[in-house]
Amino acid sequence: MTKKRFWLGMLVMVLAFGMMVVGCGDKDSGGGGGGTGNKITITGITGFTGQNMVMVGLMSENGDEIMGLGPLSGSSAIVALLNEDNSPWTGSGSFIIYMMIGTDDESAKNYVYTEGKTLAQLGITNMEDETSMTKLPKLAISGDVTIAFNKFIEVPNN
Repeated sequence: MTKKRFWLGMLVMVLAFGMMVVGCGDKDSGGGGGGTGNKITITGITGFTGQNMVMVGLMSENGDEIMGLGPLSGSSAIVALLNEDNSPWTGSGSFIIYMMIGTDDESAKNYVYTEGKTLAQLGITNMEDETSMTKLPKLAISGDVTIAFNKFIEVPNN
């Protein structure tokens, strides 16, 4: 069940990402820093050129998901977190964090927060394994958060 929620979340991110990149979404639903909700800043992003967007998703243990979208500016992105109704998210808790960066949903790269550890260090041999999600570290979020890009690892697009 956990694996299904993770990949469903990734699918939602891909669909929302595609809609935002081609301009089909609500113009106020992403953006770097709009509204009064919590924001995640990702710093030290490398390996991307052009006008990339960064989508961040938070998933709690009970399956609640929070999303946000923001532009990559230089080597960082500020992502405003939103509730399902696109209102600013002001909550807190411990979350698995996943991220997508790219210019479109087909070429975007997926990442998951690992505190900078490899999958092997976390005891994960396959992200498709049911138990892989339980082994991913959770980040406590309360207010705005800054995370270094090197705390994420790329996961293959499946």
